[in-house]
Amino acid sequence: MAPGNKPSIPSIYWAANDHELTWKLLGEMGKVENFKVLFGKAEVDENTSGESKIAVCKRIGTVVLPQLAAEHPTVVGERIRGKINDLQKQYIKHAKRLRQTGGGLEGESQTQSQGDGNQYLDFYVPPDGPDHDTHPTAKNLWEQIEKEFPFFPSLHSI
Repeated sequence: MAPGNKPSIPSIYWAANDHELTWKLLGEMGKVENFKVLFGKAEVDENTSGESKIAVCKRIGTVVLPQLAAEHPTVVGERIRGKINDLQKQYIKHAKRLRQTGGGLEGESQTQSQGDGNQYLDFYVPPDGPDHDTHPTAKNLWEQIEKEFPFFPSLHSI
């Protein structure tokens, strides 16, 4: 194989079997040792693991796609990193909806204007999702987001 040419691996069907691979990936992303490298330390004074993101993605690949990872660890690690980035972008897009009103949603006295033509909600949704203290508007929006992006609650809790 010529330098710079990466081996080709089959397509990864993340949505197959009711998104089985995506759910497995989310489980691995949430593990402390992986989370710390992928998304940063929880506490400033925490020690870093010294691992790179691609090393963690390769390790995750051995769990999520063991057969492919055994043959092509670097390519699988890159695919895992790409899927994580995609999930993160989708999460951020939907999480913004919990802060910005739209489509007629108004947060009663809990809105504030930022001068950009949008209203921003001042809601807090705990890591485990809405609870008895969550404003009804936020609960409704959460349910709408969850229908559109079923991985949102898992990513929110990470």
